[in-house]
Parts: sequence; structure tokens; C-alpha cells
Amino acid sequence: MAARTSRGPISLPAQPATHNSVTRALVALETIAASNRALSLSELGELLDAPKSSLHSILHALAARGYLEIDAARNYRLGVRTMEIGSSYLSQITPLNVAHPELVKLSHELHMTAHFAVLDGAEVLYLAKEDAPAIGIRLASSVGTRLPAHLTAVGKAILANIAATAVTVNLQQVGSSGKPLSAQAFNRELGRIRMQRYAVDEGETISAVRCVAAPMFESNGRCCGAIGVSYLREGGPARKLVADAVVRAAARASQQLGAPASVA
Repeated sequence: MAARTSRGPISLPAQPATHNSVTRALVALETIAASNRALSLSELGELLDAPKSSLHSILHALAARGYLEIDAARNYRLGVRTMEIGSSYLSQITPLNVAHPELVKLSHELHMTAHFAVLDGAEVLYLAKEDAPAIGIRLASSVGTRLPAHLTAVGKAILANIAATAVTVNLQQVGSSGKPLSAQAFNRELGRIRMQRYAVDEGETISAVRCVAAPMFESNGRCCGAIGVSYLREGGPARKLVADAVVRAAARASQQLGAPASVA
């Protein structure tokens, strides 16, 4: 699936003076993470609208702690400590811990790649995937990939089960069909998803691939993510057979999280 492109200039929010360096360090990490390449001090200074003198000391402090690396051209890229922090986060969030065994079951049962994703703003963030044994083609997003929520099965499964005002999606962002959605058509689709308890991406993310996903819920009834599978549209099993398996997997995960019977 498509890699994320670099962000434009980032404006630092107004903060008390004692937090300026902390905020600038965090935004520097976010900016480098969003880039497809290492960035120079001058580029970071321009993107962050920060003086190079103070930014230089912040970047070197981050490098000293392993959060950044400095290459031969004196450009900055993410360091290994960022991976360690991210791995710690992934190991501690309960929905992921509960979802992962279900991904393993789905990948073995359906011989498909299974994945778990959460909503982050108007995008979905893929946190886990499981490939079926001996599968010839890897179809799901890599862990850490972000995609527009309204184009993906996992995203639509989540959007259909949260408050309508919770997130604003840009329906002009188009998928492989090249056709933008109307708000009316999208709301009708979300209504169908709530009724049937699963969502489908019929090649919007990758034209030859179908994705089917179902929402997961926590003990308070809140949708906390979605479990999905991806497979080739041509010659694949019946969509309903796949959907039933995915819905069962998401329901089992929701029950382990203590979700009310009305939503699990």
C-alpha cells in the first residue's frame, strides 16, 4: 500500500517557556518520522520555524539518547530508541494483545493476511498483521502504515460505530477508482455496515484486493479498533463466508475486553 508522504511545515503551538524545548524535540521527531528521508539541520529549522542554534542542541541531545541518528552527510534520521518505545507501546495496549490471537486464527482458517488497526484522526493506523503460513502473496499493510479511514474496510468499520461528530473525513481523497464519495452515499454505506456488522473495501485501496473488517469494542461499549483480512478479489472465497469469520473473531476479542452483549 502507498507510503505516507512528507508533511509540510509544522507550526508549534504556543507553550510556556519551560516547555518550548520539550515541544520542539517532540515535533522534530514527528517531522523526521513523517519524512521519506533524513533531514538536514537547515531543513528542520525551516519546517519547525525554529532557530538553528537552539535546534542543533536539541537534535544532538536526542541523538545522544539514541532517538536520532546522524548520517555521514550530517542529516538526521530516526534512531533505534524510537522503535523500542513504539514496541513498548504496542506490547502494553490491551486491544492489540486481545486482537493478535484472533489474527493468528483468521490467517490459519482463511489462509489470508489478517490485520488490526485503530483510528487516528481521519486515518487508520495498522498496529498488527499476521500472514497465513506458506501464503504466496503478502497483501496487508505493514505495521505502522496509515491510510485514509474512509477508503479502508477497517476504517469504515470503525467510523460506522463512533459518533458522527468524532472525526471529519475528507471524502475528496479518492482510492483506486479515482472517484470521490458523496456524503450521502458514504453515510448510507456506514448505515449498512452497522446493520451487517462488517465493512468491505472492494479494491479502493488496491484495485485487485478485497478487504473485509469488523469492529472491536471495549467494556464501555466504545469501538477501539477493527480486525480485517485482505485477499485477491478474483478467485477468492465468497465474501459472506469471509465476513462471518471476521465478525466472529472481532466478537470474541470484544468479549474478552468485556464489551456489552449489545455490541460484542
